[in-house]
Amino acid sequence: ADSDLLYWIKGIANGWRLDVLVDEPEVSPPAVQG
Repeated sequence: ADSDLLYWIKGIANGWRLDVLVDEPEVSPPAVQG
């Protein structure tokens, strides 16, 4: 539960500012490789 909460908080904290930066690299490599 603590781990989930930490991920959730970090996700929100990073999401607001790094939403695109975090989302794109995660989706781009598989898309480019595939």
